[in-house]
Amino acid sequence: MQTFCQARYDGLSSSHPADPPCFNPFMIRSFPSRSRLAIRPNPLGGLLAVLFATVTTPNSITVRAESPDNRPVDFAQEIRPLLSNRCFACHGPDEAERAAGLRLDTAESHEDLGGYAAIVPGAPDDSELMLRITSDDPDMVMPPTEKGSPLSEEEITLLRRWIEAGATYDRHWSYTPPRPAPVPEIADDDWSADPIDRFALQKMQQHNRRPSPRASRRTLARRVALDLTGIPPTWDQSERFVRDDRPDAYSRYVDRLLASPEFGERWARLWLDLARYADSAGYADDPPRQIWAYRDYVIDSLNASKPFDQFTIEQIAGDLLPDADTSQLIATAFHRNTMTNNEGGTNDEEFRNVAVVDRTNTTFAVWMGTTMACAQCHTHKFDPITQEEYFRIFAFFNNSADQDRKNESPTIEIITPQQRQQRVDLKQEIESLQKRLRQPSTEIDTDFTRWLNEHRSAPRWQTLTPIAAESESRSLEIRDDGTVRANGQKADKDRYRIQVSLDQQNAPAEFDHLRLRVHPKQTANFVLTSLEIRTSTGEAVAIQKVASDYHQDGFAPEGILNSEKPNEHGWAIAGQTGREHDLTVRLSRTLTPADGPLELVLTQRSKHKRHLLDHFSIRATASDDAMRWAELPIDVRQKLLIKDANRSDEQTKRLREHHRGITRVLRPTRQRLAQAEKELAAIRPQTTVPVMKDLPADKQRLTHIQIRGNYQSKGDVVTPGTPAALHPLKPQSSKPTPDRMDLARWLVAPENPLTARVIANRHWETLFGIGIVSTSEEFGSQGEMPSHPELLDHLANELTTGGWDLKRLLRQIVTSETYRQSSTVDAALAATDPDNRLLNRGPRHRIPAEMIRDQALAAAGLLSHKMHGPPVRPPQPELGLKAAFGNDTDWTTSTGEDRYRRGLYTMWRRSNPYPSMAVFDAPSREVCTVRRDRTNTPLQALVTLNDPVYVEAARGLAFRLITRHDSDLQRVTWAFRHSLARSPTEAEAQRLIGFVHRMRQHYTDHPDQARQLTRPEHLPPPMAGSSVANDEMAIADQAAWTVACNVVLNLDEVLMKR
Repeated sequence: MQTFCQARYDGLSSSHPADPPCFNPFMIRSFPSRSRLAIRPNPLGGLLAVLFATVTTPNSITVRAESPDNRPVDFAQEIRPLLSNRCFACHGPDEAERAAGLRLDTAESHEDLGGYAAIVPGAPDDSELMLRITSDDPDMVMPPTEKGSPLSEEEITLLRRWIEAGATYDRHWSYTPPRPAPVPEIADDDWSADPIDRFALQKMQQHNRRPSPRASRRTLARRVALDLTGIPPTWDQSERFVRDDRPDAYSRYVDRLLASPEFGERWARLWLDLARYADSAGYADDPPRQIWAYRDYVIDSLNASKPFDQFTIEQIAGDLLPDADTSQLIATAFHRNTMTNNEGGTNDEEFRNVAVVDRTNTTFAVWMGTTMACAQCHTHKFDPITQEEYFRIFAFFNNSADQDRKNESPTIEIITPQQRQQRVDLKQEIESLQKRLRQPSTEIDTDFTRWLNEHRSAPRWQTLTPIAAESESRSLEIRDDGTVRANGQKADKDRYRIQVSLDQQNAPAEFDHLRLRVHPKQTANFVLTSLEIRTSTGEAVAIQKVASDYHQDGFAPEGILNSEKPNEHGWAIAGQTGREHDLTVRLSRTLTPADGPLELVLTQRSKHKRHLLDHFSIRATASDDAMRWAELPIDVRQKLLIKDANRSDEQTKRLREHHRGITRVLRPTRQRLAQAEKELAAIRPQTTVPVMKDLPADKQRLTHIQIRGNYQSKGDVVTPGTPAALHPLKPQSSKPTPDRMDLARWLVAPENPLTARVIANRHWETLFGIGIVSTSEEFGSQGEMPSHPELLDHLANELTTGGWDLKRLLRQIVTSETYRQSSTVDAALAATDPDNRLLNRGPRHRIPAEMIRDQALAAAGLLSHKMHGPPVRPPQPELGLKAAFGNDTDWTTSTGEDRYRRGLYTMWRRSNPYPSMAVFDAPSREVCTVRRDRTNTPLQALVTLNDPVYVEAARGLAFRLITRHDSDLQRVTWAFRHSLARSPTEAEAQRLIGFVHRMRQHYTDHPDQARQLTRPEHLPPPMAGSSVANDEMAIADQAAWTVACNVVLNLDEVLMKR
């Protein structure tokens, strides 16, 4: 592939040096530096919150333009961020670390400290704060030199003006409920009456900006399709929209996208990052985990437009809903996506505690936009969350039944609707058959009388007292009553050899049946794997038939005749040890005293160790009824020998019950019943999924504050609760303590100031590349201020008043003129507003990893639209590596359409994420990922140039255009239309045609390279065997177009949403 890659690069860069670099596959666009919140569990000391990956310029912008110094100071936007960044670490909420007992995050700063105060409202010159921040004494100045640089003159002036104005404190903006803001009235503007556009336009005008023109229809067709479905539109879909001249054509197009099943797949990716969904359990061994039913639940919920409050309740506490259905139980796997450590020697309680910590942090990160990890070890230094309050949240999750076990319990089985119906039908049939078996009838009564008459007398069995008994490992004692008792320590396996004389006084003159009687003193189970009988001459006497009065499931008496896998079969009696039981065999011939002494070899070589006989005897009979009685339970035999007149009603009832189980009158019914029960047992679940389930009331755990976050260092006991600085929890009065259901309802309560804002901001961020609050993981004191606070509150209110309908929210955003603007940006605009915080142009950023792959497959005509089911393994480079404990990191590539499923369905291995998606910043999902990085590295270009998936996509795209068109111009046009949803310009077409000509000549001169590029592994299976694929005359043309299609798929415009 080095030659392939180099040929493409050389072919584009060596010619036409003056041409614009449109086709340079190595072009890298710059994106805003972004950081990702990562909440990593520390089993010994709590959690480390990695808050900043890099030092970046704040993304917030000033709402108003420069104004005179007499304007009011805004505490929320100007003073709180200043105090938070410079003072709160030592003078904030954390009482343990609070220096000099001084608190500057609340109005406690006004309190008298003994003749003076840190802040004296209205009197900055009397305020100790001003004295300290302006001091040049290194022992007096604040902040101390080791804590940071002195405040700037501008910052000092700002604090002075605030104190002069009264030093008023307000609650942090995000802790006050969203307030409906009046839609701005903007004079002389007809751009749009939409509230979103009015709020955006107001900010633009404050900064002397105007909106950009609306993007072209073709641009919008691709942009909104990528945003709503994750895959580009087909050319036909795009063309229909472009040609639709109805006024509401765009709205109709949006509605079709929202209604498509691809919508749920696209937006599920965002939620799965938050839910830390993966197909493996994590840590060093990282074994596979069956949890894909949760992924499918998310897809289906989003497609069904399930209200977000219901979506929340089901995931946090679906198991606590009345009559919770299977879907609601699956939803609770949200918090079973935590990692489990199955490595030998680990402490299950330690890692169970880590999982509960992760659930605590993830819940607040996902719904509340709050990083509270540091409160595990100490009170939060910046936000009003105490350590006690942290563990009160922790207490909601501390009584789940999971315990970091390898079996992932508790789990539920998932069956398909067809299987569910089949189960219902079979259970109804079984119930009907059982009822039929119990119904009385004259025919059955007649047969019962016959059966009783056949069992008036029992066979006479005579005990054969052994003359010798030996074991490979134990001492065998022959007792006076003829029983054999085994003494001594049991070996894993053993073989007993018993010799009996046939001319002893009690022996029958002749016999053809033998019985091994196990006595009640046999209190441990055994497995007899074979029984051999030899005469004195060494003749092996065959066993014709075998029967027992009872046997353990899977250990029928016929097992002693199985010679193929003797260690897996045999006769055993688990479930009824400590009772008398018989194994009866019919011999192939009659034995007489002349055949003695007889040797019986009792082999016990089961895979189940130390399953050996302890108390038994050998008996013989010549009765023809021996086998008929042998299959009767011993209690039935005893009752049959009681005279009819002397039997009690209970004894007769027992005999009738047994007779119904063997009578030939009911044989067809019994056979069908057995078959139905077998069919029911054969219905295997499609999968299992771990779920949340609380411990029983008598096994509930106490929750302690963990001193310094150490689970072994316990402080005071706490009960479930929420931070006092937020809205109150309203538990159900019928319960002694709040539970997860109360927490779930608290998260989506109307008075919650955060959840609606956080969710609205996250969806805005996904569409525009950056949120209204750029720090979408942090809405607290350390987060950025919203660029458009009124717009954010408007969206939050629209979400809640609109029934928490996420599709409705997305529709409002993507149909706004703000979203539909052109994303074209000039140098001046890029310099003054690189992150588009003023919203005066459309969104423009690189698409996510899964979307890059799906788009390439869609253009090639390879993308499968199959939904749901187990994860798949698309092609990836073979690394030949093994993970710790011998788990393979390479995998067997899926076949058929599973090879081309959407990236959402790719096996997500935490220790070894799918390489090509990891290169494009897909996370490992070991922890909750609130937002992904967007990086630019040379590795990304190498992936899209050389990864097997992208080579196949280029080959597939080339195949499609070669088979459809003959002229180069038609082929170039087709490639552009199906990759970019637009036609090429004349300059683009001519340049790509020139490139194809050079590549065609190159491969004509180097046929080996052409064959290498077009070899079968580079041809997608759906296209193998076609005439084009096997046409040797056109191999150079195929190779040239494959390279050209690879170039098209590597265009910056393909990898970007514009």
